[in-house]
Amino acid sequence: MCACAKCEKKPPHNRLPVRLSAEGEYIQPMDCKKCGYAWEMPVVEWIYSRVGQDVKFKPPAQRKGKLKDRAVVKSDNSSDGTPYWDVVDLIQFDDPERPDWIRMSYYLRDRNGMLTFGGQTSIAEPIAVWRKVLVDVARQKQWFCNLLKDVVHELGE
Repeated sequence: MCACAKCEKKPPHNRLPVRLSAEGEYIQPMDCKKCGYAWEMPVVEWIYSRVGQDVKFKPPAQRKGKLKDRAVVKSDNSSDGTPYWDVVDLIQFDDPERPDWIRMSYYLRDRNGMLTFGGQTSIAEPIAVWRKVLVDVARQKQWFCNLLKDVVHELGE
C-alpha cells in the first residue's frame, strides 16, 4: 500500500508526472491530500500497491470485483522510447461459477509524463476461459504451441 508515512492515510490516485531517477528507475511522486506530506516511490511499487483495490468494468461487461494479485514486468518493447509496464492481474468477482478472472493490460508513461493505465484495451476472462484460449490457440498455431512449451521448459529449470 502507498499510505502516507506521516498520517497513514492512503492518498488518492495521483496524476503527478512520473520522472526518471538518476539511477535509471521511474519514480511516481506522491502527495497526501490530508496532511500535505510529499514523497516518491518506484513506479513498479506503486503499480503493485493497487492490489486489494476495487475493480470496475464498464458496460457492456459491467461488474465489480477486487484486485486479488498482480504481476508486473517492465516492457522494453516501445519503438519510440515510451516506458511500458505489462501487468497480469488476478481479479475476484462475486460470481460463484467464475470467481477468479485474469486480466492482461499495461501502464505507460504518456507524452505528458503521467502514468496511465491501459486496461481499456485489455483482455479479461475467467481462468477456465484462459485455459481454453491457450489450448485452442496452441492447437491451431505451432508458433504459439512452441512458446508454451518453451515457457514450461524454462519453468522446469
